[in-house]
Amino acid sequence: MKQNQLSQPFRFAVMLDGLYLEAWMAEAIRQLMVDGHLFVLCISRPETAVKQSLSKKLRNYQWHNLLFNLYHRFLFKPEAKQVISFDAITFNGAIISVEPKQHGPFNTFTSEQLKEIGSFSVDFILRFGYDILKGEILTLAKYGVWSFHHDDETKYRGLPPGFWEIYRNDAITGSILQQLTEKLDGGLILQKGYFPTIKHSWNQQINQTYFASASWPSKICRMLQTGNPANFETPANKGKLYKAPNNLQMIWFITKLTMNRLSFYYEKYLTAEDWSIGINQSNNPAKLERESQWIFPKKHAAVFMADPFYTKYGIWYEHFDYRTGKGTINQYDTENGYTECILEEPFHLSYPCPFEYENEHYCIPETSAMKEIRLYKYNLEKRKLVFVKTLLKNIEAADPTIFFYNGLWWMFFTKVPLANEELHIWFSQNPINSAWQMHPHNPVKISVVDARPAGLPFVLEGKLIRPAQNSEHGYGSKTILMEIVKLTPETFEEKYYGECLPVQPWNKGIHTVNITERGILHDGKQLRFNQYSLWWNLKKRINNV
Repeated sequence: MKQNQLSQPFRFAVMLDGLYLEAWMAEAIRQLMVDGHLFVLCISRPETAVKQSLSKKLRNYQWHNLLFNLYHRFLFKPEAKQVISFDAITFNGAIISVEPKQHGPFNTFTSEQLKEIGSFSVDFILRFGYDILKGEILTLAKYGVWSFHHDDETKYRGLPPGFWEIYRNDAITGSILQQLTEKLDGGLILQKGYFPTIKHSWNQQINQTYFASASWPSKICRMLQTGNPANFETPANKGKLYKAPNNLQMIWFITKLTMNRLSFYYEKYLTAEDWSIGINQSNNPAKLERESQWIFPKKHAAVFMADPFYTKYGIWYEHFDYRTGKGTINQYDTENGYTECILEEPFHLSYPCPFEYENEHYCIPETSAMKEIRLYKYNLEKRKLVFVKTLLKNIEAADPTIFFYNGLWWMFFTKVPLANEELHIWFSQNPINSAWQMHPHNPVKISVVDARPAGLPFVLEGKLIRPAQNSEHGYGSKTILMEIVKLTPETFEEKYYGECLPVQPWNKGIHTVNITERGILHDGKQLRFNQYSLWWNLKKRINNV
């Protein structure tokens, strides 16, 4: 794919099956227009109704899909698929009605139709209709035709999207945005993302994958405008071709949904996360010793400790209390075992990421509850973290991680509501006084497997390693170690190095790992019934009603 060197706004067209949109499509268009791109053409397929007699309808009806059709009509109602009128969006361009020629499952266009579409000089076409395209239409726009596939194309092709992952108990649901080619299911992948499968709700599953991918066309435009697009690839292999489920499959699917929902509410209300902090004597987080020294073996049932970071003053960590529903930042003195609170706010705090600058010690904790990233400075005399300034506003950043590399300060974080999936990078020449700049490839990664930060990057065997949370099988179930290969204001690339598994007896998760002179500082998770967690979740539920 060629790139746009002039950083000018793009002109784009949209292909629709009629003058209506689904909510996620409208969101994709809205984000493109907010970024300044020009929606100049709507290509609408004429709606043609074929009248059939009742007897013919009954003869031709796909009775083996009856339960699926009933479920789809009466119970399948995700917000992302809500149909809205084309008039609901701001549009000052042209609308042309184009009926393609059909050749089996393929749609092509005449030379006159192509000439009319080409006269608008669009840079790319978003395909939201028209089924399978063939011919010159695929290369008519400068950057071709872009199309979504809301499944992992290496596992699931066909229909319905997001369904078979639940049916087959697959932990991950994929999505792609591709530039179509003449090769069926062989387009150029512009963006790919991996999300946790929402096994208890097909509606929520669709909302997650569709709305999350709506920002991808805008991201690809930013990448092309900077002149540094990523290495777009074609699919390595094709997944199995699926069709609408038959009646027996639907009975099993509904049974699975019911059991999954019961399990979901059981885990939410009757099973609580309990975290503790340990030090492991290994010198490589990919090879932890079988046992760690746990710093807080006994504590009140209402609290847990997580997100540990080592500083010259002691270990900074999150101290969460289910009775208040929020965390504070505490300090553990490694010499005498004394623990004290060094930062408390009216809102939730966690992940106290420390850094040193000009002989002063600072901290950037997670303050996503305030929708901003805040900077604090350690006051040695008061033994407190004191607010300095807000670095970034209107950002619900999860686990912001700051470090210095190759002459720049870097900050990695994920963003709510995709706190476990979308990795964002910002950079600055001065962490205190200079403006922070957004990486043009943001989000640089979309993956529940290895996006969310899990501690400070460190050098191991001459390689820069970034710990990342893997929430594929539950929040913070393990930590993935990624080797950063390229990191510049225009590029980002990393590859798998290893993984850090939880240690007994806190063996249900590990989501913060930091290297220290005394060993590897980490946290660990257990799952157990907790009355304080139960009441906290019930209060949240009541307040949201």
